[in-house]
Amino acid sequence: MTWAELELLPQEIGREIELWEGKVVWNPRGQRAHSRFIRRATNAIERCADETTMLNPSIAGWLVCHRVDVFPDLEQMSDFLTPDIVVTRRMPLTEYVRAADTLLVGEVRFRSNPCYIEAKKARYAHAGIHWYWEIVIAPSGESITAVKAYERTTLTYKLVGEWTSADEHGIAVDQPFPIHIPWTELEF
Repeated sequence: MTWAELELLPQEIGREIELWEGKVVWNPRGQRAHSRFIRRATNAIERCADETTMLNPSIAGWLVCHRVDVFPDLEQMSDFLTPDIVVTRRMPLTEYVRAADTLLVGEVRFRSNPCYIEAKKARYAHAGIHWYWEIVIAPSGESITAVKAYERTTLTYKLVGEWTSADEHGIAVDQPFPIHIPWTELEF
């Protein structure tokens, strides 16, 4: 399928699809718990990005969004991924997001297919996205049980941090920018 063909689909169908080298991959919107935790995590990371930018006015800053298409190559519009969380360099909001402009992507996992998640993670690494985060929701859907941060090493990711709800200080990491999120900010 091409980007042009995808645009012809009704929006309620098209927004559920990713194209992997022209192949349709169904990526349905999650349940309410999934949506809520995407929003909470996105807002928390955005707060950290904004605080960093305010403290360091010499840096251009970052844009933090959720469910935005990321293109490994804008010449190949039939190949894109839609992460749950996307951190890009500051750029016009009307531009398509290239992987080269993307600092971090995150996936909120709630009853997901592990093979699909690993395949998607490999595609992010292959596209050159430096940071990948996984946010794991409890089977009950009422809490986040873990947050895992991965750094890209060539064409794979290496786990560099993992936090669970038992970590009383919350999530604290200094790369790709200082991110400090108390668990209370992510609670249901």
